[in-house]
Amino acid sequence: GTFMTPGALATITSPTLSGITSDSAVLGAEVTSDGAAAITERGFVYSPTASNSDPAIGGPGVIQTPPVTGTTGVFFSPIAGLISETGYTFKAYAINSAGTAYGAPLAFFPTLPPLTVSSPTVANITATTALLGGTVVSDEGTTATERGVVYSSTNNNPVIGGSGVTKVTADGTMGPFTVDVASLAADTEYHFKAYATNSAGTSYSDVSTFSTLSLQLLGLAQVQWVEESSMQPRLVPQFVYTRAASEVGDSLTYQVKLSSDLTNWVTVDQVDWEVEDSAQALTATWISSSSPPAQLFFRVEVAAAN
Repeated sequence: GTFMTPGALATITSPTLSGITSDSAVLGAEVTSDGAAAITERGFVYSPTASNSDPAIGGPGVIQTPPVTGTTGVFFSPIAGLISETGYTFKAYAINSAGTAYGAPLAFFPTLPPLTVSSPTVANITATTALLGGTVVSDEGTTATERGVVYSSTNNNPVIGGSGVTKVTADGTMGPFTVDVASLAADTEYHFKAYATNSAGTSYSDVSTFSTLSLQLLGLAQVQWVEESSMQPRLVPQFVYTRAASEVGDSLTYQVKLSSDLTNWVTVDQVDWEVEDSAQALTATWISSSSPPAQLFFRVEVAAAN
């Protein structure tokens, strides 16, 4: 007579995960040996790790995927209906006449979905400041780990790390928010977005724009000639701007500019000029050894809010 000895269990290796989202994933593995007996079925089993960390066919809380055609080699199976922020464990299996073989267990978490960021807002625009904001929304019960705004005067699609882009973070995680931005250039158009970051990455609102106001000119100044204290005394120009009462002790930064033609204005060069900024007055005195220009015009601008 004749008889057949049973084969060995199949060998399964290389469990893999890909395409993970908030509620789905693609499971993978490889049958490297059929155990000298034909593979009649192969697939995957998975379960929430908290209820069953070693899933097997028919085990409590275990879901079995539809069988995957083929015998040995790499195979995959997509799964869906996962719960975000829930840990899962899966194993590949293969059945031959010797029984059911399982691969090593692999645990994973579905990733959280990207957040939705909407409603970019802008208010309280001045020459150098603005109040920017947005709204962070999620339907998946997740929260932002960081949120804020990005803006640029040279990049019309600002993103974190982009060329010419400034990021300012805001407090909180979800819902509407605002953040103060400062040190903006006067009379300039800016592009900005609200953003929020979670484990799935960074999401942005639509881009929006605003323009800062023109710089505020502050009153009149006095130009006088003073004697320079050097080995060879000479008269040099001095510009004195006396602060108004409302400007004493404020939080603004003032900037002295000069022009020779009332058209092209440049910031006072502190190599040729010595600028003194006291609580009562702003003074610029010529200190260069060369002769001062024959004609000068001065003005004071609000440069920025501290």
